[in-house]
This record gives sequence, C-alpha cells and structure tokens, in this order.
Amino acid sequence: TRQSNILKILLQYGILEREKNPINIVLTILLYPSRVRIMVDHELIDIQEDAKTCLMLCSRVLSTISVREIETQLSLGRRPIIQNWLDYIPPTRYKDPCELVHLCRITIRTQLLANNMLPNGIFSLLIPTRLQNFLNLES
Repeated sequence: TRQSNILKILLQYGILEREKNPINIVLTILLYPSRVRIMVDHELIDIQEDAKTCLMLCSRVLSTISVREIETQLSLGRRPIIQNWLDYIPPTRYKDPCELVHLCRITIRTQLLANNMLPNGIFSLLIPTRLQNFLNLES
C-alpha cells in the first residue's frame, strides 16, 4: 500500500538508522491513534495489513526491537492496530540471537550511510544483484 511503499523508500535512505530512538517509529506503526478505529471495516483491514508490512520492513533494518517497550505502552492502555503484533516481529529481533547475515547488512548499510552513499552506493558495490537487493531491503 501507499504508506508501506513510502516507509520502504525512507528506510532505504536510512531514516531508521539515523533515528536516535528507532522504537518510536515501531510504536507509531503499531499504536495508531484511536481515531483510526472509527473507519469502516475494509479501511481498517487495509491499515492493519499496511502496519504488518511496515513492521516487517523495520525488522529488515533493526537488530533488536524492544518488545518490553511495546508491552509497556500496552500496559498503559494503548491498543495495537494488529492484535497478534508479535507474529510480525522475527524472534531474532527480540529473543533469539540475530542472524549473522542480517548483522552484516546492518554493518554495510551503516558504513554506506556514514559516507552519504545510502541507498545509491549499494548499486555501485561489485556484488551480485541479489546481495544488492538484500542490502536495499528488498528481502
């Protein structure tokens, strides 16, 4: 959908890596304002699907996502737009060790960002297209 496409572009340009507290973006995705809930059912379903996609996109950038911070917000009465939200955050972002390939992606993207080469610098790397796409958050 449109929102997840926009977020993907922003993520490719390093918005989450630049963020001092990236959990705030995850919380914004997950805990939409209550006014969203007055929409008709089909619009709410679209927003829920979009939020799922956005959570998965954020998981491609972050090495950890603080489930504790999300649960703290929920304990304060906030309601997530997705009831089974934890299903859309890989266990390797909150309880299991992070995958080495993902840590490599983060390291390379961080270096490219530090040199103001994100995302275009990815495609100047002499690596297979599949790896370029991986670094560019396509998978």
